[in-house]
Amino acid sequence: MGKSFDVGAVPFNADGWGPPDAAAGGTNNNLPLNVPFAPFSRSDKLGRIADWTRNFNNPARSKNPADSVFDFTNDDSFPASADDDASFRLVDGKPPPRPKFGPRWRFQQQRQLPQRRDEEVEARKREAEKDRARRDRLYHMNRSNPNQQRREAAVFKSSVDIQPEWNMHDQIPFSTFSKLSFTVPEPEDLLLCGALEYYDRSYDRITPKNERRLERFKNRNFFKVTTTDDPVIRRLANEDKATVFATDTILSTLMCAPRSVYSWDIVVQRVGNKLFFDKRDGSQLDLLSVHETSQEPLPEAKDDINSAHSLSVEAAYINQNFSQQVLIRDGNKLGYVSRIHPRDHFNHVILAVVGYKPRDFAAQINLNTANMWGIVKSIVDLCMKLNEGKYVLVKDPSKPQVRIYEVPADAFENDYVEEPLPEEEQVQPPAEGAEGGEAAATTNDVEDKPVDDKAT
Repeated sequence: MGKSFDVGAVPFNADGWGPPDAAAGGTNNNLPLNVPFAPFSRSDKLGRIADWTRNFNNPARSKNPADSVFDFTNDDSFPASADDDASFRLVDGKPPPRPKFGPRWRFQQQRQLPQRRDEEVEARKREAEKDRARRDRLYHMNRSNPNQQRREAAVFKSSVDIQPEWNMHDQIPFSTFSKLSFTVPEPEDLLLCGALEYYDRSYDRITPKNERRLERFKNRNFFKVTTTDDPVIRRLANEDKATVFATDTILSTLMCAPRSVYSWDIVVQRVGNKLFFDKRDGSQLDLLSVHETSQEPLPEAKDDINSAHSLSVEAAYINQNFSQQVLIRDGNKLGYVSRIHPRDHFNHVILAVVGYKPRDFAAQINLNTANMWGIVKSIVDLCMKLNEGKYVLVKDPSKPQVRIYEVPADAFENDYVEEPLPEEEQVQPPAEGAEGGEAAATTNDVEDKPVDDKAT
């Protein structure tokens, strides 16, 4: 038989809520004995008055500090025996109801049957084992085939086939170009030719929402003349106005050689004390490089409109047409052009136009003008040391370096038929240890002195 619990007399207040004022002094006598008092402040977060559904089976779970004031497990204030507590049973032991709105995966997990859930777990394990076995098999195949050709070798091919009768004179790694510097004086205009149209400033207001159709100028001729075929450069050479001759495309290719990834070639001709930098007919320099630094490979088939060659041709036509619509004398206008349809590589629209000063844009893309002129000066000095004849400067398709080959005088002429050779019959480059000997000594020998007049 348990002990009886006597509440005591409760005073009645007829005037309002709470105990009467007269009984304020004797309220302490009416309180039950051995009842603990839990002090709290208004800023404390209170817990529940009574939580009959808490489960203490997991002692490692985090405790709520708000429930500590209602935890009397370690309190000896109540003289109840442990046997009475052990015989106590809850009427309803169901867990508290879950919220109706929650993540969808919770409902899906509850609806799945245990057998189906186990089958899906086993299926995922089998798929993971298959993927792991596939990766291990490919890894061992690559390890067992060390002489397998790299993927870049099939994508990046040489721009010109190296013929057996060509004699390699030197090879220059791009690492020697990084520290070159040369200060050029203010340029002098030797001859002004042609005319330049005005710039249409309405193109500065073009936005992607207010696009404009890119016109196609079929009635205009775009000449891609090499250096020795230019009549103006020939006249300047006959008058001994300059020593080194090159077009703007060839000069920019030499300046940005360390940034290039695709292979290119430039024909070098030394005639007396003059040096001519030419390009072959149908050379890659006539086109614009596309996806040169992209990580994703492009389709290798030339018939595909998204292949590297097709995109280069498309970019060249876009650049020609855009230059006829937007022209300015002292500045560069970068036009953002898009296809009308992803599968239509003939029709385009102009989305926006941004103007840049050439020097500001070069600084933005981290191009040092002194370094670019230093590269040109080092290549010119190297070619000036060669004997009179015809040479070709080839950028290696798989290594960051350029090579100089001596070619016959009739190479790349109209009557010269260049037949592609198999790779095993082409001239192979020398070993790695032979690199950079004479090239390093030549390219690093650049002094800060005035440069000869050049016609570009």
